[in-house]
Amino acid sequence: ILFGLLYLLSPPATSSSRVAFDRAIERGVIHAKKGEYEVAIEAFKVAASAPQSDELDTRLDSLARSYEALARRECERYQSTESANLYFIPNQYFQYTAILNRWPEPEVCK
Repeated sequence: ILFGLLYLLSPPATSSSRVAFDRAIERGVIHAKKGEYEVAIEAFKVAASAPQSDELDTRLDSLARSYEALARRECERYQSTESANLYFIPNQYFQYTAILNRWPEPEVCK
């Protein structure tokens, strides 16, 4: 009986984990668009800490690829303008990429 009860209670925990994951991704994207990098980083860390699964990993990978492409474009723009004021923009996107890919260190725009 106890095993059956535990089995019945586990699907809601899984779905609540999925809801938390979805909210964290959405919150991260919203704050990244607003330029609120620290809040976006924290939200992406929450999403990346979700248990690995094919579905969640696919979403993380897709978002990471988007931020990586954006980081590379911004890095090229920074390098072409030689503006010391723009380096943090691509580096923030590289930071998002590293978090979403669960990498220990982000790439840096030089």
